[in-house]
Amino acid sequence: MRIISQDKKYDIPYDSVTVYVSPVIPREIDADFVPYRSTEVLGTYNSEEDALCVMKSIRKAAMDGYYYFYMPKAESASWWRQKEAEGGEL
Repeated sequence: MRIISQDKKYDIPYDSVTVYVSPVIPREIDADFVPYRSTEVLGTYNSEEDALCVMKSIRKAAMDGYYYFYMPKAESASWWRQKEAEGGEL
C-alpha cells in the first residue's frame, strides 16, 4: 500500500516507513524514512483523537489490501471519528 500525504507532497510505500502519532505534537501523524533518517509530517489534525482515528484507518486499509491511502483533511478526520463513535465502519 502507498500513503499519500495530506499536502500531496509525499507518496510513500507503507512497508518502508514507520507511521505514528507524533509524541511531540500529538495531533500530527509522522513518518520516519528509515534509510534516510528523516521524519516528515503526513497529516495534521484538530485533535489527538482524530489522529488516532486516522491511524486506525491506515492499519485497516493496509490489512484490507488497499493500494493507496490518502491522508484525509482535518475536517474529514473529525467526521470519520464521529461516524466511528456512532457505530459506523470506517
